[in-house]
Amino acid sequence: MTEAPSSLPLPSPPPEADRCQAGREEGDAEKAWKTSKQAIAKARWKLLRQVLKQKHVKGMHLQQVSVRRFASFNLFSVREDSRKATEGDHETWVQYKSIFYPQYSIYLRCNSGLLNVEDVLTSFDNTGNVCIWPSEEVLAYYCLKHHEMFRGLAVCELGGGMTCLAGLMVAISADVKEVLLTDGNEKAIKNVNDIVRRNQKAGMFRVQAISSRFKTLVELFYSFPDLDGKEK
Repeated sequence: MTEAPSSLPLPSPPPEADRCQAGREEGDAEKAWKTSKQAIAKARWKLLRQVLKQKHVKGMHLQQVSVRRFASFNLFSVREDSRKATEGDHETWVQYKSIFYPQYSIYLRCNSGLLNVEDVLTSFDNTGNVCIWPSEEVLAYYCLKHHEMFRGLAVCELGGGMTCLAGLMVAISADVKEVLLTDGNEKAIKNVNDIVRRNQKAGMFRVQAISSRFKTLVELFYSFPDLDGKEK
């Protein structure tokens, strides 16, 4: 006969004071979370109210209510460039340089921080006009790191936003046949056109055939362009 093991004592419940303290901390955390959500919601309604009242909206407010949780993965260094593309150019130009591949850099013209009511209410999509998103920098870094995979190809970036950063990285690093940059927002493509001209004058591109084009997603679906500029 084996002796049955003695039953282990059950843990004693936490003291009443500890339970109350834990409950208060949980309640405080939930209250802080709700307050934060309410603040974001109020900021978004304020942004909409400003737009509907025909007011310009500063980029600072866009940053605060944007879903972007952080500014960058620190894959590129950014230095403001005082030189303008044209005499009447009042926008901010910066030099984007790869931190891991510093031999590659590009001149970009960024959003001035203002979106007006026409931009917000009548444009196809303004997501790419707000900022250079961290995911865009990741794709640009990937293109630099694996630039050999593009050798001899014709490359098209779809929906590249106000800079088409990834496509530009291909154009400055890879031995490609052609690069076509596209977006469904006319304002974005106008900015990309100026970026291309500025960097062509500076001799930044390895590829000679680089162009940009305004295309909505519907147009791209029904008549996808060949990279030589002809419609199918």
